[in-house]
Amino acid sequence: MKRTSKSEASKARRRPPWKVGTQQEVADFFGKSLDTIKGEWRPKGMPGRAHHWNLAEILAWRDQRFGYGDAPPPPVEGDETRAQAERRRAIAEANLKEIRAREAAGELVPAEAVRRLFVQHVGEARAIFEQVPDRVIAALPQALKAGVRKRIHADMRRIVDDVCETLADLLAETQP
Repeated sequence: MKRTSKSEASKARRRPPWKVGTQQEVADFFGKSLDTIKGEWRPKGMPGRAHHWNLAEILAWRDQRFGYGDAPPPPVEGDETRAQAERRRAIAEANLKEIRAREAAGELVPAEAVRRLFVQHVGEARAIFEQVPDRVIAALPQALKAGVRKRIHADMRRIVDDVCETLADLLAETQP
């Protein structure tokens, strides 16, 4: 474990929360490796100098450099700043406004309306499936023996019942 001198500890206590003293602290804040900070970010112009790393400046540089402009800033230990809260709120309000506009344009449909339509279509499909065995039997040649016709009808009825049971299971999955 690395020991810090009293002067280093004193400096760390006086340092504002958005300022850190090492590149490792920068890496930890952004969830990156030290190699990424030293080998990729610094050569690409990450602001700061030894013992003076302003996370707010680095955050702004990162957003501009890598296109994180619409994403909320990463979480910071302690309370978020008013600016961060306002930014998160603005993004949330913009997203909600977009959702409402898409609903008004008919691009989005409430889940309950989809479920009702699904139930209706499954019911209609089930009614059609249940008619299939009788329709097939009616279409078979009359010369076919009655026992064969009964077996075909019974086999088809089992298949239709399996399909209808599967449809019922699908309907049960749509229940809120």
